Amino acid sequence: MSSQSTDKISGGTLEGLEEFCDWVINKGLMRAAAMEPLRSATKQILATVEPDNPGVDLRTIDTDDVMSRFETLAGQKYAPDSLRAYRNRFNRAIELYRQYLDNGAANFKPPPGRAPRRRTSEPGSSNGSTGNTRPASTSSSASQAPAGAPSQTLIDYPFPLRTGGIAHLYLPPTLEKDDAERLAAYVRALVFEPQRQIEATKDPA
Repeated sequence: MSSQSTDKISGGTLEGLEEFCDWVINKGLMRAAAMEPLRSATKQILATVEPDNPGVDLRTIDTDDVMSRFETLAGQKYAPDSLRAYRNRFNRAIELYRQYLDNGAANFKPPPGRAPRRRTSEPGSSNGSTGNTRPASTSSSASQAPAGAPSQTLIDYPFPLRTGGIAHLYLPPTLEKDDAERLAAYVRALVFEPQRQIEATKDPA
């Protein structure tokens, strides 16, 4: 890490947090799929609450106050589930960054993932058997694929819709550019635009 990057990452600002996210990913301490949602949520929240103060000190900022103002300013754009996701990601990003600032790079260790939980029985089983158990996701940001999807660990990306609902995108931890472009084209093809009804014109008398 260059001296300039070191100065930025130690600054306690949003720019420093972004450098911290890059550092964590490049060091292999956390997956990009886990860090990028934290970075994105933090940037969105601070851009809404502190648009004229990009150098706000994240070491002393009151996260509850920031989220309260974010919900007041932009809450009408998001469903409750989406706001909770933003709050959790923002708090997580600030917590990890403060740990880094307090302990330094040499002593920074992200908290370990949760131990997998095991299901006692398959759905529909009536004998209470412990056989056929499957581990649950080991990350709060990851989710097992829904029924009919490939049997691999996917990341659940909740996307707030203008109608107030939440769309869930289940994507692999690593998404290539070509696949992202194909996915965007596919979603655009699903757009429904109701046709305007042409009013019947009356014949002149």
